[in-house]
Amino acid sequence: MKYDPVNIFSEWAEKGKDEGMAKAHEPAVLDMLQIIYDTYNSPFSFIDAGCGNGWVVRKILSNSNCKKAIGVDGS
Repeated sequence: MKYDPVNIFSEWAEKGKDEGMAKAHEPAVLDMLQIIYDTYNSPFSFIDAGCGNGWVVRKILSNSNCKKAIGVDGS
């Protein structure tokens, strides 16, 4: 059986499973974002490939040094 990840993740998003995934990944992602914040004390741009529902893009945009954030996802 062939799996199509775009369709699978789209179905998950329609069922609200994306929120659970975001919550489960949040601690690790926040640790990674803190490294970015600690490393870049000047303006930066951010791209999230496979951003899901975009919560990381919205989160990083709250940092005053982030001048542009883009999220791309197939689902």
